[in-house]
Amino acid sequence: MRAAEAVFAEKGYNRARMSDIADAAEFSVGYIYNVWKSKKDLYLGIIESKIKDLKSFIEAKIEETDDPFEKISLLVDAHFSFLEKHQDFFKIYMSETSETDIRIFGTLSTRLKRYRSQQLQMVERIFEKGIEEGIFAPVPAQDLTTALKGMIFAFTLDFLNRTPGENLSDKRNIMKRIFFGSVLMRTRESREELMGT
Repeated sequence: MRAAEAVFAEKGYNRARMSDIADAAEFSVGYIYNVWKSKKDLYLGIIESKIKDLKSFIEAKIEETDDPFEKISLLVDAHFSFLEKHQDFFKIYMSETSETDIRIFGTLSTRLKRYRSQQLQMVERIFEKGIEEGIFAPVPAQDLTTALKGMIFAFTLDFLNRTPGENLSDKRNIMKRIFFGSVLMRTRESREELMGT
């Protein structure tokens, strides 16, 4: 799967061949077809497996605290930590709707939507608690969730399209300063303290 992930990330779904994957994995094409029925099944298997891993990784991290601000901060940290270790997966995942034939995702789309929906509901609940406690601005939690999701998506895409070797922690910190600077209900001094600036 690691070899397939690298090939799909480099070539995209349409141009990648099972023989490319077999070469990269140092297996025969026949062996790969014994494990996966088709290129599509392998592709979808990678995406579903990594989405589950990402979801579990984020959930484990945010359980480290009860504070809503810290939970959102840890969520962002976890996403970017996972991104740094799994860049090939994110290249595949981010191209899902732009380059790949939507029919490929028909069988997986329901499960992906369920994972995404669970993740967004979890984030909304954190924002709701933070709004109740006076930590976040009194706007709909769904809107805060949408804003956070959009910023994470944009910064992830920007990082993947930049020169290799760029410092991802700098990007993460910039994104957090922009986001938290807009939504925290704090005085300037306490906000700067919370954000470590």
